[in-house]
Amino acid sequence: MRGKILQLLLTSPGERVNLPEYGTHLRDLVFDPNNDILAATTEFMVNRALQRYLGDELQVDQVAVKNEESTLQVEIVYVRKADLRMERLRIGLPIP
Repeated sequence: MRGKILQLLLTSPGERVNLPEYGTHLRDLVFDPNNDILAATTEFMVNRALQRYLGDELQVDQVAVKNEESTLQVEIVYVRKADLRMERLRIGLPIP
């Protein structure tokens, strides 16, 4: 499941021919200023993408985004629907 989440988050929309809307603009955020607006936008974008493309396999419990110095920390807490196991995934994105 972790691999599927990372694949979704790190795929830019338009990279997949048959699913042009699949993915997020997470990798494009390295060019944006690291502030609270970026954190809120990222939280909404990640939550929406997870629910849309992986909603059959997981239930999103929480998406938390924090900006720490030059890094955007994304933490996702989710429950796998197959075995009802709660898991956590943390991603750190460098922001100049």
